[in-house]
Amino acid sequence: MENNRFNFEKPHITKEKSWFAKTFLTKTVLFVLIGSVLSASYYYFQYWQNYSVVGFTDIVEGVSVGALIGYFMANSPCANNKC
Repeated sequence: MENNRFNFEKPHITKEKSWFAKTFLTKTVLFVLIGSVLSASYYYFQYWQNYSVVGFTDIVEGVSVGALIGYFMANSPCANNKC
């Protein structure tokens, strides 16, 4: 009679990443916010200091330029190692 032995492997259990870490949008939102803040500060120090009143369109322009650059940096092919 043969010795039939069962070989059981230990299960490979890895910790599940938190919701914040595994969400695709966190990287995009983070880059958009950083780009917006940096762009708004650049526009402030370069252009808006000389104005007595800064208009809403100037603020939207400064923030949107940075947001678009941040979005491109987060979602470009090179950011995802597909160059």
